[in-house]
Amino acid sequence: MLLAFPLWNCQGPEGIPGPVGPPGAPGPKGPAGSQTVALMYELEFDLKAANKWEAFYSFPPADKIYPEDVVLVYLLWDQVEVNGKLRDVWRLMPVNFLSKDGTLSMNYDFTVTDVRLFAEATFPLDPRLDVFERE
Repeated sequence: MLLAFPLWNCQGPEGIPGPVGPPGAPGPKGPAGSQTVALMYELEFDLKAANKWEAFYSFPPADKIYPEDVVLVYLLWDQVEVNGKLRDVWRLMPVNFLSKDGTLSMNYDFTVTDVRLFAEATFPLDPRLDVFERE
């Protein structure tokens, strides 16, 4: 069996589209976009019983932190050798450690003036075990 049906191409009253014309004049300049500034701080700290398992860092007054800003804290986790050079390996906090006693977390919170780094656990932190103290 042979089936045939006609095809029509409808163009409307304006006809077949022609070639694209030259670009028009530029429009008015738009408003300036928002400016993003990233600040970075690197610090060493110890979380131990003597400081109640927390550390504070106050932002320098010259570095304005706004209420709508976001602070991210990364923990230097390791260093690996790549092509003969040591490279830092960073982890975004919170970082969790699992043990037979429960979960231990290194976490943080922040305001527009400071950041607080702290350890919290699902078990009592033993003051004899300064697990985060640098050697």
